[in-house]
Amino acid sequence: MVCPVHREVLRLRYADYAARVSEHHLIRVEAFLTPTGRRPVMAVANISLSTPELLVQVPGKAVVWESVSAHISFANPLPVPLRGGVFTVEGAGLLPATQVQVKDSVAPGQKLSVTLPFSPMRTGVRRLLVDFDSDRLKDVKGVTTVVVHKQPPQMASRD
Repeated sequence: MVCPVHREVLRLRYADYAARVSEHHLIRVEAFLTPTGRRPVMAVANISLSTPELLVQVPGKAVVWESVSAHISFANPLPVPLRGGVFTVEGAGLLPATQVQVKDSVAPGQKLSVTLPFSPMRTGVRRLLVDFDSDRLKDVKGVTTVVVHKQPPQMASRD
């Protein structure tokens, strides 16, 4: 005898799972069912939460030892404010690990933008890595590739 399949939709609000999210952005859901006249059944599912996008851009031409700026933007996807936000920016040959503190809380849906000037120290293809952490959201990552060019040769002045 084949039993008909019955599906239920489980809607979780942030308030329902906020305190239960693992450091790997997972929620483990366990369901226990006791069908009439049958043995109990248990089902387990790991739900992977998507992390928000952190956009990193370095517009213009990057030249070794000349200042260029990284533009970093992020929008709070949660229905609660984020507090204690910090961006950690680093890139081999670009800049040492640098932290940029977010002074105010970030409201739900609010877009946060930061501009960070730096002077690349080495030429070549480099990767600029950005990590955002706050009280409610951790390990939001963004990356961009930066091509750092040599300084053009200096023109000799004629006297």
